[in-house]
Amino acid sequence: MNLKKCILIASGIFLIIFLIKNIILINSLVRFPLYHLGDLSNHMSELFFLTNYGYHSLVPNWFNGFILLESYAPLFFFMLSPVYLILKSYTSTMVIGLILIYALGFAAVLFLSKTQKLGNTIPLFLLIFANPLMINNITNIGRFPETIAIVFMMFFIGLILYYKNKEIDIKFMILFIIIYSLIILAHPYVTLITSIIIIPSFFLIKNLKDKIKLIVLAIISLLITSFSWKPFLNILGKPLKELNPLTELLSIKSIISFNTIILIAFLVIFFIYWNKNKSRKDLIFYSIPTIISILLLTRIAVIIPLLNKIPPNTFNIFYLVITLILFFKIKEFKIKNLEFNKYIGIILILIALVSIPLVYLQHEQSYSKDNPELNKEIIQLYPLIDDRFIILSKTLEHDNLLAYGVINYNLTTPSGSYHPAARKEILEQGLIEDTQYFKKAFDFNCEKTKQLMNKWDIIYILSHGEHCTFLKECNFKEIKTMNEACLYKNERNN
Repeated sequence: MNLKKCILIASGIFLIIFLIKNIILINSLVRFPLYHLGDLSNHMSELFFLTNYGYHSLVPNWFNGFILLESYAPLFFFMLSPVYLILKSYTSTMVIGLILIYALGFAAVLFLSKTQKLGNTIPLFLLIFANPLMINNITNIGRFPETIAIVFMMFFIGLILYYKNKEIDIKFMILFIIIYSLIILAHPYVTLITSIIIIPSFFLIKNLKDKIKLIVLAIISLLITSFSWKPFLNILGKPLKELNPLTELLSIKSIISFNTIILIAFLVIFFIYWNKNKSRKDLIFYSIPTIISILLLTRIAVIIPLLNKIPPNTFNIFYLVITLILFFKIKEFKIKNLEFNKYIGIILILIALVSIPLVYLQHEQSYSKDNPELNKEIIQLYPLIDDRFIILSKTLEHDNLLAYGVINYNLTTPSGSYHPAARKEILEQGLIEDTQYFKKAFDFNCEKTKQLMNKWDIIYILSHGEHCTFLKECNFKEIKTMNEACLYKNERNN
């Protein structure tokens, strides 16, 4: 079986995974808030706040008031606001957002395929967007803003590779400013990878005149996007111990992980690629990605500033993209008259087959908490709430239910979906610890529950099951009890 046929078989398997997982995601969106949506419920809330209050406005509904998108990159929400104004549905708008991600993703892959003469546009698209890493990111975790940033990063990589052996001209300068600015506005982690790996790699191989142009172009992009710098300053300003997502690479289980496999694959594929052309320029250009891949493999990156601010998963997707670009550029896998196209093809099919149980396990892990019947009961109690409320539960999807409450009933709660958005003075009052009590406490206590509700001026409390008995025993006023769900009121004279 030749390599081309193996690529088609693997692509077919990934296509099935892609279709099934995206159908499940769209079904969950349509039936919101009954099923797991990951970060998408928060994204719908952010879009609701943007369309109702405006960018950088004070939003009263969550965290005792917070400044909208002060701590989160705004591009994805800017892009979808006009769509919502037409559709008037946040779930439908998110479905359009998903389609937009894939449409732009396909355009980015097509751009890479054409400029780098890769061919295999559809297989490359499926290998990037239907592998377990990306499928989990999009359909289970719901990281749409980061994915749109990755798509623009792919356009940026295509632009850099196209001009690798060309002099910088006006077309490059315009596209550089537009795409780099979009990446900055889209997501901080992807911006860091673009800024410390991709641009410096290009910088190394250019002459002095082009180097100066690059510096100027980067500064212009930074100035254009300066109104949105807060998320980056938040990330870079936190000390090593407080925000170092790379520390997860220090765990034993990370030895055999997506991170290890992808980094080794990159080093092997790059060696084969460079062995075929022995280009000094390619060696210099790929030197930074190669060095950083070794730093990640050896875990030295954990102690290196900037690098240790980027999560392993963002690194994984970046290295996957450039590995696949090099893979399709090679055409024929051969070292010293030893041809192993057939073996590469078989490995590709095996990766696709192994992806099926991996994707299934990811799905089961993400959707294991789903309780649609209970969620239906909870939202049926929302019309009875006319003041600040909170949900008491260890098992419910709080983010889904809070998002539904604010979008459909404009409800207010001291809790919320994205705690970094809360104002500093509110966090210093113990907001996170106090709201986590209602989500994760091992033993709920009457006195503490009342004390926290009074502290944060909470009037209503929603719960279910045995927690309803607990609330009754604490002498909260019963408003309504259904089969499982219940609503109680905190009366200050209790």
